[in-house]
Amino acid sequence: MDTYLVNKCEACYEITNCRDCYQTTFSIDCQSCHNVLFSRNCVGCSDCFGCANLRNKQYHIFNEPLSKEEYENEIMKLYPSTIQKIKSADIESLKIWNQYPQKYMHGRQNTHVTGDYIYECKNVRDSFIAAKLQDSRFCMMVTPGENVSSDCWDFTHFGINSELFYETLMAGHSSKVRFGWFVAMGSQEVEYSMSSLGNNNIFGCVGLKNKRYCILNKQYSEKEYETLREKIIRHMDEMPYIDSKGRTYKYGEFFPPEQSPFGYNETASIYFPLSKKEIVDHGYIWRESDERTYSITKKGSDLPDTFEFADSFKEEIVACEHSNKCDHGCSIAFRFIPYELDFYRKYKLPLPRLCPNCRHAGRVAKTNFPRLYRNQCNCEGKKGKEYANLTIHFHGENHCPNEFETSYDPNRPEIVYCEQCYNAEVV
Repeated sequence: MDTYLVNKCEACYEITNCRDCYQTTFSIDCQSCHNVLFSRNCVGCSDCFGCANLRNKQYHIFNEPLSKEEYENEIMKLYPSTIQKIKSADIESLKIWNQYPQKYMHGRQNTHVTGDYIYECKNVRDSFIAAKLQDSRFCMMVTPGENVSSDCWDFTHFGINSELFYETLMAGHSSKVRFGWFVAMGSQEVEYSMSSLGNNNIFGCVGLKNKRYCILNKQYSEKEYETLREKIIRHMDEMPYIDSKGRTYKYGEFFPPEQSPFGYNETASIYFPLSKKEIVDHGYIWRESDERTYSITKKGSDLPDTFEFADSFKEEIVACEHSNKCDHGCSIAFRFIPYELDFYRKYKLPLPRLCPNCRHAGRVAKTNFPRLYRNQCNCEGKKGKEYANLTIHFHGENHCPNEFETSYDPNRPEIVYCEQCYNAEVV
């Protein structure tokens, strides 16, 4: 319930970028953990609370080892069964997290990559949230499939078992797609088309399935198709579309953003936040929120502070605490479904006070934004000012010379290490 970037997890709540975890809550960047709470960068751990950078540990609180009995006694006091305990644990665990170094990127089993949240990739640059991808650049949210996807450039979202994508989004199980949106089911040689399922050689089409040699949804012979396609491309170059900001769109550019059916503040702002003025100045679309009137029956402050609540809460219309005063696409009000209530009771969790959109934005904020900064490893040697190393690193008492591209802004509080120094410190 309420998770983001997770894989093969079960009975988890409010976790981000975790995999193979069970009963893990309020944690980020964890793997193969069980009964772990408010922890970060833990692998193979169980029964841990407020920990960071642990490997195969059990019965730890704020990185301090305890006996089983001591741990269970402390957890009875700390378990986030109330809103106040959640807030307190958030604050205290963040203090612990920032005392320990972070690896400059999130990733594993990679070869020659730059970006973040990259897994099992090779020769991939300037990309984020991608797995099983190779020989690609400027990609984001590429989902792993049975086969490796390859040779994609300026591609976002989906991408299972795909190749040769350019300036495309929401596409997969296809090949040779250029300037497409939602292309799947083995489509090939698709250009400037949307909702293409199993098509070959189409140009400027919408909503076709299992068609060949179509332009603007009209069927042609193969020869007619090739001739007309070349004519249209020449026309696009000779008489390009010019948007309201004077930008030119010839053949080879994706659809102009001013033609998007969605507002910038409804979509991209969660990763690339801009003010309304900046959005309008760039020529993007700003969409005002729809006016909504709800018969609100409960405020956040009216909800029980514990996991003890009645089934009748599924009938309540709850006001989000943000009241649409945030940039998260706040839905203003929300309801609980029966499954949610059962889940919160089972794991002794209090009811959330925020709507699903605002909760999601909070989880995204716990990940690094998709932009890179040039930086040097923060490891200063054995006796660093911010963190004292547990072992002697390859650079001895001197500052680590390694440089890298990282999504950690240099102005952030984290201690960011290169992979060599980080691996020497995890315990």
